[in-house]
Amino acid sequence: MNLTDATRVREKNISLIGQTNDLGFTVDDVIVVPIEENKRKEFMNDYLMDRSNINVHYDDNEDFEVWAVDLKNLEESGRIFYSILLD
Repeated sequence: MNLTDATRVREKNISLIGQTNDLGFTVDDVIVVPIEENKRKEFMNDYLMDRSNINVHYDDNEDFEVWAVDLKNLEESGRIFYSILLD
């Protein structure tokens, strides 16, 4: 989806923050992530440094996903857990 659609999906799902599912996945943030691998790596490095997903500018016609992220295990395992949100 393009950036406009991804932003709309993020805003629609922002209320998920703080919710926990039956498996213990807690939504700590809802972020818009580029699909292209190099841009995703750059974005994730920036995001994990300052927990911000608005500091990088992209073209609207690039492809994006919206992730609900659980950050609680990040410091312990070095891995971020996420679930892709669809429109």
